[in-house]
Amino acid sequence: MTGSRFLPVLPVLALFIFGCTGQADAQDEQQAPDDLVGTWRIFGQTTSRMLELNSDGTWAFGSSGGSWHVEPISDADWQRWGLEPYGPVRKIVVENWDQTTAEGPVEESAIEGRPDFFWLFYKATVEGRSGDAQLKFGHGYD
Repeated sequence: MTGSRFLPVLPVLALFIFGCTGQADAQDEQQAPDDLVGTWRIFGQTTSRMLELNSDGTWAFGSSGGSWHVEPISDADWQRWGLEPYGPVRKIVVENWDQTTAEGPVEESAIEGRPDFFWLFYKATVEGRSGDAQLKFGHGYD
């Protein structure tokens, strides 16, 4: 009899589990938008090291790697970046970038509707000193 008191909880638990699974599937679809998958280079540099954004939501830059996804930009993002909104509506979020999270706006072509550039803003530590850092990435055409 004591086990029967948990039966009403099972449908709620099942809904929670399946609901979370459905949300994860939707998030996975958002994690790797086809328009960002591929190779990217630091804008203005001719370095051979490229940032690879993979369709499974992972990234690699030399020997470093982690996960990435895309989210809508919020007002708090613009404030945190110290920028006035200037057009982009999506941001890229890159986990495990220099042992932190890097994020920034995705700049898209109004004509072609595809990303041209994206920014990564993050806290960098060099020789024990930390500060704000930013990188701009453009297409990494071979």
